[in-house]
Order: sequence, then C-alpha cells, then structure tokens
Amino acid sequence: MRCPNCNNHVLQKSGSCTRLRTQGPLVFEDGVCKTQCYWCGGSIEIPVEIRDGTQIDTEHFYVRAKS
Repeated sequence: MRCPNCNNHVLQKSGSCTRLRTQGPLVFEDGVCKTQCYWCGGSIEIPVEIRDGTQIDTEHFYVRAKS
C-alpha cells in the first residue's frame, strides 16, 4: 500500500513480517482507520478493522522508577 499523497510505501514487507509506517495514533472513526503518512504527514486511510469477539490476553504494564 502506498500513500496517495507522496507515493511512499506505508505497508512494507520486511522478511517474514509486514510493517505499518505511520506518524501518530491510529484513529478508528465510522469503521475507517485513519492516520498520517510517516514521510509526508498527509492524512491516509488504512484497511484495518477491529472485530467483536476477538480474545485479547490480559496486558500488564510496568512503570520503572526514574533514576
């Protein structure tokens, strides 16, 4: 997938994985995932969806003390 503004690859294949290159957060609005291109900062839509019924493991966050 390429950015419609600058034509750079937003989805990049790297070995056996695929990387999503964006700036800022992924925002899900009206069933559409919106974000910004990593290179030009232009607004883009990514074909990603969140479905009900997907089991998500419990997450644990640890905050380290400042040195």
